[in-house]
Amino acid sequence: MFADFAAFYPLLRLLAVFALMLLGVRLRLGLGLSVLLGSLVLALWFDMSPWQWAAASVGIFDDAATVLVWCVLSLILALSALMENTGQAERFMIAFARHITSPKARLVFFPVLIGLLPMPGGAVFSAPLIQAVARGLPVPEIDKSLINYWFRHCAEIAWPLFPAVILAASMGGITTPQLMLYTSPLTLVFFGAGWFCLVRGLTFPPAADISHTELSVSWTTVLYQGLPIFLALGGALALEGAIALFVPGVAVDYGVPLALIGGIVVCLRQNRLNAMAFIRVVLQRHVLSMIFMVGALGVFKIILEKSGTVDALMHMGSADMALVLAAVILPGLVGLVTGLLMACVGIALPLLMALVPEGEAVLPWLALALSSGFTGTMISPLHICFVLSCEYFKVDLTASWRRVPAPALMFGLAGIVYFFLMK
Repeated sequence: MFADFAAFYPLLRLLAVFALMLLGVRLRLGLGLSVLLGSLVLALWFDMSPWQWAAASVGIFDDAATVLVWCVLSLILALSALMENTGQAERFMIAFARHITSPKARLVFFPVLIGLLPMPGGAVFSAPLIQAVARGLPVPEIDKSLINYWFRHCAEIAWPLFPAVILAASMGGITTPQLMLYTSPLTLVFFGAGWFCLVRGLTFPPAADISHTELSVSWTTVLYQGLPIFLALGGALALEGAIALFVPGVAVDYGVPLALIGGIVVCLRQNRLNAMAFIRVVLQRHVLSMIFMVGALGVFKIILEKSGTVDALMHMGSADMALVLAAVILPGLVGLVTGLLMACVGIALPLLMALVPEGEAVLPWLALALSSGFTGTMISPLHICFVLSCEYFKVDLTASWRRVPAPALMFGLAGIVYFFLMK
């Protein structure tokens, strides 16, 4: 009996480290430092020396994906800060919001729009837009933060530009459009769960609803004020497509920073600012602290792999539970710990594809694993978009997090039901 219980030691250790990191956040050590210290405790607990931890941590600078995340996050923060500091974000929102009559629709529209672009930390890009459109409306900061966080991720398990979707389709031996069409109904469930739990209860005075007769802002003004955003979004999609088509050996992700740079240049020119304005924004304390957080999360992910924690978790279940472990428990747990859907796909799906019986349809299993992993990532307090959203709106991370599990678990249960209906 004790031997069977010992198999769960890796999970208990991981949960203990997770609790320590949350305690560090509560003690105001900051998420970046809390995660970094948590990675050290995890390394020591799984028999890594402090020197091995340090060597593994430095390895993030050799990880092109992490460096790219840092660059993209810095550019997102710079562009959003420029638009906010110059008042352009507010002008854009006022112009666009005049064409969306419902105040609830205005609140969720921009996170959904920005969420179509796979930007790491993109929640900080849509946060100023929500802040601007909610000005004058009786919306608490915690509600703004949660709406910004939740609705930014509506398309993540079906949108064909997300790396996790592309990788999952490849591992399953199917095309990306096939997986996209199969998981699309789950995106509607995700939107509905967020609306039911986070938006439905908001009330607004009759004056908050804009009648069509009051629309007086031309679409040309909307296009001009939102040009940096449209250029960043459309340019990234176009550049990613061009890279995939004409330079197949280069990662398509490099199209995102190039498009963001274009958006920044346009914003600077529109507001008659020079390059020093961009540099001052990047060197702001909150920008640097957020970049540090991304690095700390990268270190934690590396320690998870190097310490053998993931391997220990994968061998935690019995043979009879292998499929459930690979399709539900493992993706959900990895998502909870890392806050990254890509990590769920990369860790759980190779095992899952090896366990699916020969001749059985893989699409239901892929959708189940994606929905389980996505549920874990949305609940995770380490999800970078959740942290950035709370940081921007200056709300308590714990108080905000308490309202996330309800819609997330609704979505996770829907994913299980969808699996049995389609299997």
